[in-house]
Amino acid sequence: MKNIILIFILLIILIIIKFNNKQEYFLDYISNNRKIKIQSSEKELLLIKNIINNYKNEFIKRNVDIEYIIKPNFKAELYGYDGNLKKTIYQKEEINNFIKEIDNMPMGRLEKKERDIILNRKQLLEKCGLPDIPETSHCFNDTTHHTCCLLGSEAREYADNSGNPIGTTSINVLGRTPKDNELVPWCTCTGSKVCSFYKNKFNDGTNIKFIGNTNTENEDEAINELKITRHNTPGIF
Repeated sequence: MKNIILIFILLIILIIIKFNNKQEYFLDYISNNRKIKIQSSEKELLLIKNIINNYKNEFIKRNVDIEYIIKPNFKAELYGYDGNLKKTIYQKEEINNFIKEIDNMPMGRLEKKERDIILNRKQLLEKCGLPDIPETSHCFNDTTHHTCCLLGSEAREYADNSGNPIGTTSINVLGRTPKDNELVPWCTCTGSKVCSFYKNKFNDGTNIKFIGNTNTENEDEAINELKITRHNTPGIF
């Protein structure tokens, strides 16, 4: 009986060790970047590095490490996150082809889509006149805040008093006291047509600058185009 218990304990210990080894392997696997291994002669190494520098930012975006190996003939190999060889080239002029190769990989397509979303949002913030800070993290980034609204003084005061304190928030983000009759940019809810309501209610210059990635300044049209759900906002009837 004691021997059976001892064997059972040893089996459990072996299973735990095996599991831990697999877990460590998995953690190493998911933490690795892609890699490009470049074989080059010492004579051509500087030229190769200059070519790589031309695409350095693109490789960084795609989580690619570069490894150089001194050998007589040029060869470059692309390895994926899984450590497997994906593509080999034998001409240094083809190094930039690795970028397209990565973007065509399943994970590469997802990463490219995410990069495009981030870049597009930054462009929209800049176009609206808003900084990319925690206070604007929702702007052009959720299911409703896609209207770039230029708020007049009456609209800002009304918004604050009606329970939608974007008047104060927009000024805080602006970082200074607005001049007389100055319009202050903010991203308002397209789904409740906040900017349209303020524009029609007040004669203080409040207006829509643009609405997300659309060619319309009509919030009803934008709601349909962007498939935004209509909702309520305090003070908007």
